[in-house]
Amino acid sequence: MTLYCQSCGMPMENEKWYGTTSQGKLEPQYCHYCYQDGAFTQPDFKITDMIQFCLPILVGEGMPEQEAKNLLENSLPSLKRWQAQEGGRPIPELAPVRFETFERFYISGTRARTTNLQEMSGNGVIAGLWADFWAQQSSPPTQPIYALYTNYESDASGAYDYVIGTEYTMKQQHADNALPEAGQADVIEVPAARYAVFVTRTGPLVEVVVEAWQAIWHWSQQTGHVRTYTGDFELYNERSRDPEAAQVEIYIAVK
Repeated sequence: MTLYCQSCGMPMENEKWYGTTSQGKLEPQYCHYCYQDGAFTQPDFKITDMIQFCLPILVGEGMPEQEAKNLLENSLPSLKRWQAQEGGRPIPELAPVRFETFERFYISGTRARTTNLQEMSGNGVIAGLWADFWAQQSSPPTQPIYALYTNYESDASGAYDYVIGTEYTMKQQHADNALPEAGQADVIEVPAARYAVFVTRTGPLVEVVVEAWQAIWHWSQQTGHVRTYTGDFELYNERSRDPEAAQVEIYIAVK
């Protein structure tokens, strides 16, 4: 599992990147560039200073400047170091309301390949995929809508397929005379898995979903919470039809 520095956001794929405590032990919350011997290496930094510090590094790695700026402005305020500071975004505690085990099922919909970094950079595909989905509806769907994250390259730091659609039912399967094969165009398998089920607060749709994912990410960093990355999904039903007062269930595949 890749950890991210809670000061600069750098992915830390192994212990060699970890900071150190005053006792010389590894500190997995922060990278060694930001935290050494139990103290921040730039103690007077504010969040704006860190954005300006990281910006030329990302540009030097080949990211367009505006994308890099968008990424930093969207991601750094949620990191632990900055949450209580002006401009930070405190993340509420969110725990699973239950655990469920599902057999595999299928979704009929459209998909696109993306990464979390791409989405935070302002050059993502998810918003456009939702716009296309709603444009194709002649009337509001009567069945629940799924937003599936699947075919993970690795973990939250890698690429994945994002799918929007509705359940491919037994009636449709019988009409096609067979179960669909995984990867068939417009029909995507949701693998059998055990899920931790989270429920957002009620509020503006995009706001509560983003907030919940930030809380889930922090939850997954805690000892004993192991995501499998076989497939996760958001479930939009009658409780999420009002975009200004929506509540969404998020299913995270876990061991």
